[in-house]
Amino acid sequence: MSDTSKKSVDLNPKPILMISGREGTIYRLTYLTGGERLVTCSSDKTVRIWNVKTAKQEGMSMEHNGWIEGLAITRDGKMILGGGKGNGLRIWDVEMQRLIEEWDGDDTTIRCIPTSPDGALVASGHGLGGIITGYNGIMMQE
Repeated sequence: MSDTSKKSVDLNPKPILMISGREGTIYRLTYLTGGERLVTCSSDKTVRIWNVKTAKQEGMSMEHNGWIEGLAITRDGKMILGGGKGNGLRIWDVEMQRLIEEWDGDDTTIRCIPTSPDGALVASGHGLGGIITGYNGIMMQE
């Protein structure tokens, strides 16, 4: 038996930080590149960036017309994609927290937003079983 199989693993991790200040249910969260900031989306119709060391929100809340369930970060970490109940997909600049682009959608709820490994394609999974894919020229600009 190897030494690694004998080592004990703590199956009860301890929280190191509690971040509060959101209103509504948090549907998704993901780390930005580097792991020092966290992005959340929720039923309060906002996307927010949080500093994980200070537990404080950074910048402004990015707003949508409805609750936001789908959340993704571009591979380069420069843009946030969010979508939820109707009104399509929105793309925000991470550092400026400003809306860059809106893509029209249908009246269903966007549940997930994956991007292709090269960042050229975006797909969104919808509440009624549909999938919308598209070329994401904005992510290809350097």
